[in-house]
Amino acid sequence: MWFSRARKKSSAKKKEQDTAAGWVADATWIEKWVNRMLKRDRYFFYKRWWITEEQISFANPIDYIIELSREVVKNLGLPSRNIVAAFSGIDSAGKIECQTGKPYFIEISDKWKDNRTAIAAIIAHEMTHAWMDDQGLREADTQTNEKLTDITAILLGLGVLLVNGLEAEKITAQWYTENFISGTRTDHKRQLRIQNYISDVEMGIALSIFAAHKNIEPGEVKKKLNSAARTAFDKGHREFMKRQAEIQDARQVESWIVLCPGCFQKMRLPNHDKNIILKCPVCSREARYSRTET
Repeated sequence: MWFSRARKKSSAKKKEQDTAAGWVADATWIEKWVNRMLKRDRYFFYKRWWITEEQISFANPIDYIIELSREVVKNLGLPSRNIVAAFSGIDSAGKIECQTGKPYFIEISDKWKDNRTAIAAIIAHEMTHAWMDDQGLREADTQTNEKLTDITAILLGLGVLLVNGLEAEKITAQWYTENFISGTRTDHKRQLRIQNYISDVEMGIALSIFAAHKNIEPGEVKKKLNSAARTAFDKGHREFMKRQAEIQDARQVESWIVLCPGCFQKMRLPNHDKNIILKCPVCSREARYSRTET
């Protein structure tokens, strides 16, 4: 379930909120989750492609929810069922009901009724909940479950929909204050944005991992993203490339343990040879390593 949040336009306050929420970019837990997905299914990334909000025309919001959700169901390999959509005054941005044998019921806050970008991001998150339930991947801790849902949505090819949601906003109030001494006026606005459970950088890292596995150039990814999403992707991609450099620099290693750059599986170097080509048992990627004596 996604929540909406109201925030004033203040970068300092946003930074304070992000820190308080524990939104510190951490590639390690993302790597562990990618590794878990590929251990379950080594063809995880090959089974699906990315989806963009422009694939479905936005003539009618309800029809848009149904048609886009249908595309997502197909891409995720979920059971094919009828899809029922509605807008309501719910407190959260959206929620989904997906009981076995019954239609998918997607409910979205009426605050986002006319915002295609927001609707697409909410669908990406909620349909990923359905996929994780179908796969038996629900975590007991709600916050952990929501964070994993955001990451999984990106890895499943819904990253463009989800990350573009960073730019979705709605002005809920406007006012101004006047300083009669200086004769100046200051305009204020209160904005409603979709609640994200992971940091912008983590979104960018996950999208970079998806693109790398699908052999999509960063430039092609950025063509699908809006301004806010491109900024998040650039930040995350820089962190991803730093991490890849650390991992792939293991051609000269001082340890018996190395990390696969594709699925982040830990592998032990055999002790009978200093120079060897290892094939990852999880994702089948091959890499050459040479061990130096300590």
